[in-house]
Amino acid sequence: MATDATLVRSTLADCLSTIVQNLALTVTAFVIAFTLSWRIAAVVIASLLLLIGASITKQLFLKGFRGDYSRAYSRATAVACEAIANVRTVAAYGIEDRISIQFAFELSLQQPNKQTLVRGYISCFG
Repeated sequence: MATDATLVRSTLADCLSTIVQNLALTVTAFVIAFTLSWRIAAVVIASLLLLIGASITKQLFLKGFRGDYSRAYSRATAVACEAIANVRTVAAYGIEDRISIQFAFELSLQQPNKQTLVRGYISCFG
């Protein structure tokens, strides 16, 4: 429990320091930009908002991708846990091969891999 708290604390400190550093860099860059040429800085701010909107849209589009792998691994884990919990029954009926085939079938990631390729091509052009 103590190691988990230490890990969370160090991760939070790393993230917080990175956020503060990036925020200070952005504010400094905008101050310099407005000092040198306020018209160009205004155009950059307008385009920055469009880039942020495009990035959020892309993240929302790619959000569901991770769930496919999680479902496949959870089903395969359920098959493995059931086989291990009932190892005597599996061995008594001699169905080790069938269980291993079922495990491989549940773990087959053909559909998520095809979706990964399609989403990769779309995100490359988007």
